[in-house]
Amino acid sequence: MDEIDSPWVGVYLDTANMMAYGYTEHWIRELGERIQRVHFKDFRRREHRFVRLGEGDTDWATVVGELRRIGYDGPVIHEVGGTWEEHIQTAAKMREIVALA
Repeated sequence: MDEIDSPWVGVYLDTANMMAYGYTEHWIRELGERIQRVHFKDFRRREHRFVRLGEGDTDWATVVGELRRIGYDGPVIHEVGGTWEEHIQTAAKMREIVALA
């Protein structure tokens, strides 16, 4: 990405995909301003599976703090499935997470 040196090429960070082997906040620190979009997802290490936002091992306060530290102010998204009520709950949880730090 650095060699391409284009504002059109960057990282789409998924907060849970690396959690089986590392920590999201470490990736944020390493990738820094290369991060152009963020996908909120949660993961439970002991069970090695994706879970609903807030029910996993993600340290959301640290993740949001690191995103703020690198100056990220772009959108966050989440893979939404389930009922309308679950969509509403996910949106509320995302607002809660973004308000941290």
